[in-house]
Amino acid sequence: MRLRPLEPTSKTAVNIQKLQRQLGIQVLDAKSAIQLGLIVLGDGTPDDQVVALLASKLNGKAVAGIVKPKYTGVGTIQALPQYTNFRRVAFIVDQEDKELDKLYKEVESSLMQNGFSVDSKQIIHKRVIHIRSTRGPTSIQIYVSFNGTDNTSYRKNTIENHFIPYINTLRNYPEAKDAWNTLREELRLEILRKIYAEGDLSQVFPQQLLTLAKLEEAFQ
Repeated sequence: MRLRPLEPTSKTAVNIQKLQRQLGIQVLDAKSAIQLGLIVLGDGTPDDQVVALLASKLNGKAVAGIVKPKYTGVGTIQALPQYTNFRRVAFIVDQEDKELDKLYKEVESSLMQNGFSVDSKQIIHKRVIHIRSTRGPTSIQIYVSFNGTDNTSYRKNTIENHFIPYINTLRNYPEAKDAWNTLREELRLEILRKIYAEGDLSQVFPQQLLTLAKLEEAFQ
C-alpha cells in the first residue's frame, strides 16, 4: 500500500517522509490517484508512523489517502462530510478509557448526527467495526479501528499501549502515552525499527492491520 497525504505539507506528511527515510522504506506517493479510499487519524503521532509501517508491510502499490483532521478520537467522525468523495474511509482512533460497546454506539450516533445512515454494521474484530452507510445519493463503507490492547494495566488504551512489550520503562508511568512522549526520539525510532524488522505486525497491531487490509481487499 502507498499513502498520499491530502495535505502535502502537514505534520502527518512530514512525519511519514522522515520515517521512510530513517527506515529505508517507501510508502509515500504524491502523484498517483487515490484508489483504496481514505485513512483518517484520530490522533497524530505515532499513529501516522504506525500506519506507514503497516502500509509498507502490505507491500501493494495501490494508493490510499491519509489525513489528520482537527478533531480527535470518535469526534473525528465529524470530519466525514468533508470526505464523501471517498467510497471507503477507515478511521484509526484511540480507545482511551471507554468501553468498546459504548464507543460503537458513539460512532453510530455521530454518523447519524452528521447525516449518514447506518444501513448495516458488523464487528469484524474486537476493536474494529464495519459500517455500510449512505448520505443522500452517496454510499460509503466505513471502518473504525480502536487502538488498544487487552493486556494492559493502564486506565487508557491508546496506540502507545502496543509498544509496551518493547520497553520496560513504559511500565513506570501512569499512562503509556505519557511514557512514550518522554522517550528520546532516537529510542522511539529504535522501537519502531525493531517492530518493523520482526516482520509479523499482525501480532503487534492486529486491528489496525486488518483495517488497512480491508481497504485493499475492497479494491481488488
